[in-house]
Amino acid sequence: MVSAVTGNGAAAAGPGHNSAPVLDVINLKKHFPVKKGILRRTVGQVYAVDDVTFRIGGAETLGLVGESGCGKSTVARTILRLIEPTDGSIRLDGHDVTRLGKTELRPYRRQMQIIFQDPAGRRTSSSPSCSTRSGCGAAR
Repeated sequence: MVSAVTGNGAAAAGPGHNSAPVLDVINLKKHFPVKKGILRRTVGQVYAVDDVTFRIGGAETLGLVGESGCGKSTVARTILRLIEPTDGSIRLDGHDVTRLGKTELRPYRRQMQIIFQDPAGRRTSSSPSCSTRSGCGAAR
């Protein structure tokens, strides 16, 4: 199970949230086919992400929390469209980016990034006192 928590510690807002969302993810699904045999026929599906919904406002931060292998990274990669969603809707600043092509998606990707937690604590990538550039080790 994946839990979504906003920067103030409250559960991520549902459809009744008042402010205009920066990111609105509705019923996001990502299923991977299971193939077997010499002909590689699909014999089943892995439901990596199934029906994830959350909304992030302008001054909010979202942290996905869950056990190893529960789909946190798959949610992030699907939102960035690094892997294609099976179903659902991804809206960035009110624009549906779910089915955009690579060229049309490029301006939106410049506004998005994933910051992974450093489990060893060598860098505090999610620390408010650490800029995104230095936290991610970006080149100058």
